[in-house]
Amino acid sequence: MENLNLDFRDKKLSKNNEKIANYIVNKMDLVPFMVEKDLAEACNVSISTISRFWEIINFKNFREFKKFLKQETSFSPADKIKTAFDKITDNEVISDIMLSSSNYIKQTVDRLDNNNFQNMVTAINQCSTLHIYASSSSACLSSLLEFRLKRFDIDVKVLTKSGHELFEDLIHIKKNDIIIIFGFTQESPEIKVLFDFAKNIGCKTVLITDLMVSSMIDNATFYFYTARGELWEFHSMLAPLALVESIIVSVGKAREKKSLDKLKRLQELRDTYEKLLPKKV
Repeated sequence: MENLNLDFRDKKLSKNNEKIANYIVNKMDLVPFMVEKDLAEACNVSISTISRFWEIINFKNFREFKKFLKQETSFSPADKIKTAFDKITDNEVISDIMLSSSNYIKQTVDRLDNNNFQNMVTAINQCSTLHIYASSSSACLSSLLEFRLKRFDIDVKVLTKSGHELFEDLIHIKKNDIIIIFGFTQESPEIKVLFDFAKNIGCKTVLITDLMVSSMIDNATFYFYTARGELWEFHSMLAPLALVESIIVSVGKAREKKSLDKLKRLQELRDTYEKLLPKKV
C-alpha cells in the first residue's frame, strides 16, 4: 500500500480505465461512499470493468481502495510536514531535503515534452496579455513569474485567487491573451470557470499541475506535469519552481534584444536615482 498513489503514475490505462481514474481524481470526496454499481454508472462502464480496475492499480478490491482513500485524504498539513521531518536526520538536514527534492526535478524533466514547451514559449511571446492564476502555496510561483516577465516587456496580470471577484478580472481577458493556471492537487471551481471561459472566447491556456490524470489536462492548450510528492506527503515546490525559471529564461531568450534593452534601461534608472533610492541589501 505504501507505494501506491492517486496520480496513477506509470500505469498503462485503457480508455475505460482512464474514465475511472479521472472520476476518482475529480470526485475524491464522493468515491468512499459509493458502491461499484454507482461508480460504474458514473463512469459509463460495466461493473466488471470497475472490479478489474482495482488490481491494475495494485489494490485487492474496491473496499481496500476506499479504506486507503479515507485514510490518505484525511491527512492534515501537520501530517504532511511530518513526512518530510521523518525523512531527514539531525546532522544532514540540508542534504537530505535537497537530495529528496531533486528526484522531483528528474521526474518532471522525464515527462517534459520539449516541442510542447517551445510552442508554449512562442505563444507567450505572441500574446497580448499574460494572465496568471495561482492559489495557496503556488502564489509564490505567480509572483516570481510576474516579476521576471514584466522585465521583458510582457504585460502580466495576476488573477484574483478565489470567489466572485474573479469575474472582475475575466472581463478584461481577450482571445489573444494567455492564461497560465497552477492547478495542484485538484481542480477548484475557479479553475473550472477559467477553462470554460477560455474555451468560449478561444483563449489559450497553460496548465502546470502535479496530476497525471485530470479533466484539467484535456482542457488545457499546453500541459506540464511537475512532481511534488505523493498526496499524503509534504508537497515540494522545487520542481514547479525549476519549471517556472525555465519558462522565464526561455521567454527572455526568445525576445533577447527587447529583454536586454529593458534590463539596460532598468540599470540606467537605478544609476540615475541611486542617491534617492539606494538599493537595500
